[in-house]
Amino acid sequence: MGETEILADYIAKTRYEDLPPDVINHTKKSISDTIACGLGGRKTLEGDILISIMKEMGGKPEATVIGDETRLSFMQAAQVNRVLTHVLDYDETYSRLGHMSTVLVPVALAIGERINASGRDIINAIVLGYEVIIR
Repeated sequence: MGETEILADYIAKTRYEDLPPDVINHTKKSISDTIACGLGGRKTLEGDILISIMKEMGGKPEATVIGDETRLSFMQAAQVNRVLTHVLDYDETYSRLGHMSTVLVPVALAIGERINASGRDIINAIVLGYEVIIR
């Protein structure tokens, strides 16, 4: 089995219950920090403009914009929230790999909201997203 198959197998089989408690706690902090960054980003002109554009585009209201009553399609919400969480550049940076939480958290939340995922499922998805990026 090649490296990609090993990683894919690991990702497909790993469940929330398999995660160490310190990893779960760190992920919860990462989610909270990312949402806080998004709340700050929501107060920017860039946030106002992006949300306005997405509203004009329309779509099925499936997921929430951070710090706003606006609901957009899950893809639009993930994109808007990705921008909002990074626009002030207060988001975390992981060891020269970049701002992973800015991508992972908004995407997991938007998809999670769309499919009514549990908090545990969202945490697991974020942890496994980090695993894929880091590996």
